[in-house]
Amino acid sequence: MSCARKLWAAALAAAGGVALSALLVSSGPARALAGTLPPDGTGSPVPVTPVPAPPVLPPPVPAPPMGQPDSLLVTVRESGSSPALSWSLTCNPDGGTHPDPVLACDTLSGTRNPFAPVAPGTMCPMIYYGPQTATISGYWQGQPVSAQFSRVDGCQEQRWEKIAPVLVIPVLPVPANPGGPFLPGPVVSVALLPAGNPG
Repeated sequence: MSCARKLWAAALAAAGGVALSALLVSSGPARALAGTLPPDGTGSPVPVTPVPAPPVLPPPVPAPPMGQPDSLLVTVRESGSSPALSWSLTCNPDGGTHPDPVLACDTLSGTRNPFAPVAPGTMCPMIYYGPQTATISGYWQGQPVSAQFSRVDGCQEQRWEKIAPVLVIPVLPVPANPGGPFLPGPVVSVALLPAGNPG
């Protein structure tokens, strides 16, 4: 009997034959013993370090089938205590429960990166424009969308204004210069005393 067969028989007897037999059936004797003996085939078996399984990644968000219309859900609130109002919006063709889907779709199509957040590190005017908030989710131009909008500062107001026809909520106009440099006050005429001695 060859040396490899003797080692194989001894390993089978030591392990009770169960685990090694299953290994041999699935991968064959040569593969089962590969890496368990020193390269010269003598001495004690060398333990094999198990290799960890690769991490399981979550499945990607499925894209809508090709040729399907853009589909969005628009949810808005006039304030934190007001009820949420929601509309569906589809584009190409324009439709859904949105009050004006044609204007909303035209606005989104004509706006560059309509759902982009404010870039990190942007200096924003600390002007509060109102308590209105909105979320938009769904698919636009084949890409998943999940965007939040508010009017809590100048940058957020600019995002709001870019797609205001999509958000629908009528907002009160804000003065052009809230909290900015002082505006000139009313002109007041002052009587000047004539030059010379006051008395």
